[in-house]
Amino acid sequence: MQPSMNQPLAAARREYEELVEAFRMTLGEHAIAATEMVAHVRARACRLAARFPHESSLQDLHAETMRWLDALDQRMTSSSEGW
Repeated sequence: MQPSMNQPLAAARREYEELVEAFRMTLGEHAIAATEMVAHVRARACRLAARFPHESSLQDLHAETMRWLDALDQRMTSSSEGW
């Protein structure tokens, strides 16, 4: 490769690395926000469900929501391990 070809390649590589790093940082920030939101929704849902412990339709909805939040939390945890 000619020396003049190395400069554009080096510049492209730096730009690529900066792009990926910015994406990872943004993704990390969103993951933190999503984790906080899951915790908030979980806590609020538990408080609401606790107010009506004998209302089966609400308890069924609560159980379904908790399963969904658990699965979401698991997916977020397992996908963040790759970063």
